[in-house]
Amino acid sequence: MTHSASPVYVAGLYPLTSLRLPIIPSFVPRGIRKKSILISAFTGAIFCLTLIGLLGIYVPQAIYGDGLTAENLPPATVGDRQASLFVKISPPILTTESQENAFLQFRLFDERDNQTIKFVTYEIAIRKADAPQDSRPLLRDFFHAPNGLLTIKVDPTESGSVQLFGDRDPFQNALVADPGGTVNIRGPILTDGGLYHIEVRIFGIDNIRNIFTPENAPRFDSYLSIGDITYHNLTYNGQGYNSTLISYYDEIDGFNFNPQTKQISWSMPFDWNTTRIQEQNIFVHEEIKLPNAFLEEIGASTSPATFIATVNNQPLTGRALAIDPFTSNDTTIVHYLINKNQILDLGATMTVEGNGSSGSGGSRTNITNISNETTTPAGSGSNSTTNMSSLSQNETDNNNRSSDNTIRSGTTDLMSFTLIPKTENATQSTSSDLTTDTGGIHAAVSWEPRQLRAGVESTVYINFSDAFSGEALNASVIYDMSILDTNGTVLLKAENLTAVNSTDSQIITFPADEIYQIEVNVKGVLRVADASPDTTRSGIARGYVVVPEFSPHSAGLFAVGGLLAAVLIGMRWHNSRQRKSHFRR
Repeated sequence: MTHSASPVYVAGLYPLTSLRLPIIPSFVPRGIRKKSILISAFTGAIFCLTLIGLLGIYVPQAIYGDGLTAENLPPATVGDRQASLFVKISPPILTTESQENAFLQFRLFDERDNQTIKFVTYEIAIRKADAPQDSRPLLRDFFHAPNGLLTIKVDPTESGSVQLFGDRDPFQNALVADPGGTVNIRGPILTDGGLYHIEVRIFGIDNIRNIFTPENAPRFDSYLSIGDITYHNLTYNGQGYNSTLISYYDEIDGFNFNPQTKQISWSMPFDWNTTRIQEQNIFVHEEIKLPNAFLEEIGASTSPATFIATVNNQPLTGRALAIDPFTSNDTTIVHYLINKNQILDLGATMTVEGNGSSGSGGSRTNITNISNETTTPAGSGSNSTTNMSSLSQNETDNNNRSSDNTIRSGTTDLMSFTLIPKTENATQSTSSDLTTDTGGIHAAVSWEPRQLRAGVESTVYINFSDAFSGEALNASVIYDMSILDTNGTVLLKAENLTAVNSTDSQIITFPADEIYQIEVNVKGVLRVADASPDTTRSGIARGYVVVPEFSPHSAGLFAVGGLLAAVLIGMRWHNSRQRKSHFRR
């Protein structure tokens, strides 16, 4: 299906002068001509050298199942229909400062028409994902939801037994949800950040007496995460700067900052068993908030800030690294967004010493970080405040060597991250691949014309796909799109757009030569006409738009043209001098 592009104009600044190659005038008085030629030759040489330098620069642009806070599980046969299960865990982030209530939400629905199935009896078991399958779960019980919607409200406690409040039905001894679908629980459940395994079996639907036998009860397995948040004091030149690190997958281990290399590093537990990864939809999302004052103090590039990021010593680029300088006025937020295919690629390239495979099951190891400290026990706890100071270069080198060996030996159960702010000025380029911070949606973005200019209508084409599998969504996407300037001011905001069959286009006129940020806010995925959108895939994708920008191919042509122009100008000036010398004789 084709879509007409609706014009949307960015209000704001007057356009600046567009970039042009220097032009030699056809007639200039002789006294001025020599200076003009010299200036033109110098300008052309500088211009072409600049373009050549740009060609070598690459700048990083700017779940389901495992690593998400909500998901729709693949359908299973339930009675005479195909039913999917919606599961959500909240809040998305836990902190020790506020012991707030936690919630688990369940909804069984017919995949054909998205209608909620009523009178559902759930058997639910919850345990940490790294706990043995035969271990005692944090919670296991039966719950009956007359309207099909079930919310387990947890009042978390640090210790004690689990208390369940409510009446039980006489047929299955299941706790019956109240008219709003809620069952209240108190106890040590969902008190820690990390990955949780939620096992659900369906023992009844449609009628309280319609009960499945255990061998025929459909089973769903969900792996959802609660973000683990830690705060760290980055010390540089005697000055401390507060940073915040959030892991949306599992608890953070061994955070360190090395003032000599300006490298930030941390790790988290991760099961690298490739069979497990292939069988599940997995998404890893890490988020670190760095004060702009810290970036300025270490001499990092700004407008925009750029970074070198790695995961288990492998570089992270493209859609996997998203930079957000606008959400907070004095903070730059860096997102690691690593999907299933990228995790499999990482697992295939990792060097594991002392282990024959990348499988799971090995014992936890100590990890020595590339930092100013020695060995930090993995699993030393979270929600702590870390203060880093300086070491001599020899101590740093020794730590680097020991760290490399230890990290490689522990890759079977850790995912390790590093981040170094770039201190040289880098050239930003227009983003073409964007990934939402949650929900696992990939947005491929292209522009027409490819060389954007201020004051000229440009068409943005956007195509959404599944970031987990790389395949088409086979659905329409409801989204908002915003364009922000370098100060974070929203110049354009188009709301409730629909990408029919995942494809859409819009017409935009940029007011000035500038680096803009584009934000695509996915609000829902609509698979069936007249059905409610699937909001579990919601999330924000961010990237950059550079106006004007020359593509690498065009830049190469301009560079060659600039060199030829400089040579021709030099020859012309040389011949002119020879003619002048001849006339003087």
